Amino acid sequence: MRYLLLFALLICLSSAVVCAEEAGPEVSYQWRAGLSQIVESKVQVGATGQVQVIVRYQRRAPVEYATQLSAEEIAALGLAVRAAGFFAIKAEPNRPEPTDVGITDLTIAYGDQRRSMTYAWLPELRPVEELMQKLVTQAGLDGAAAGTEMSYELLGGLNPRMASGKVLQPYVFKPKIVASLSKQKEFAALSCRLQALTALTTPAEFSGILAQAFPKRLSPEWRFWLTTLCTPECYNNLGEEHLRAVFPVMLREMREYGAPPPMDRDHPEAEAFRRYRSIFREHHFDAGLPD
Repeated sequence: MRYLLLFALLICLSSAVVCAEEAGPEVSYQWRAGLSQIVESKVQVGATGQVQVIVRYQRRAPVEYATQLSAEEIAALGLAVRAAGFFAIKAEPNRPEPTDVGITDLTIAYGDQRRSMTYAWLPELRPVEELMQKLVTQAGLDGAAAGTEMSYELLGGLNPRMASGKVLQPYVFKPKIVASLSKQKEFAALSCRLQALTALTTPAEFSGILAQAFPKRLSPEWRFWLTTLCTPECYNNLGEEHLRAVFPVMLREMREYGAPPPMDRDHPEAEAFRRYRSIFREHHFDAGLPD
């Protein structure tokens, strides 16, 4: 019996050690007083990945945002803390004067270690700071994803090819952007959101989203979508595979309404369908449509 009790105790202790190792770092991050549109940003990350973000801007309403890190993202944060050597950094003990880069307060508790630092610039801490700043960017774009504003900024935060601050969790934006498509009334806004979706979806998913979102035929919204998708500023920025995923959607619209019979050229959709034919030829896509 004693051996059984001892064995059970060892199992419990081992489980506790494993849980402690799996727990991520607790991080408290605050940045302020820099030359930026952001007046102050605060990020709190719990050991199990719960995140709270508060951002105050120069010309925007403040934002409060919450999200949950995945197991992989928690591991990435732990890796960043270790890579930065946070608990071993030697820094000036006195509070630095504000500079153009701002002031950062950073507290991290990880395992049995805990430390707080206030500094203006420590390049060693970039691995941790970059993750915090991505969460700040994510918080600022959350409302834009569901609305009609800041479409270009949203695209920049999600498209890895653009020079812009990035979000940490691009995948959380997909359902909000999809739901926002029907709200868009401006060409640039719809185009930017479609481009953003190409960074979040496979070509097949993108095609399915368009198939479901396309407005009712002969409505003003339908003509708006037709015109937007055949404009070079939109289709040239979708990427080859995602653009080809649009072709079946276009074929459906053309077969069910535009071809045949030939349409009156006074109709705005006639020009859109003419452009689609040209795009098909440009990309060597045999649509099987009558001339």
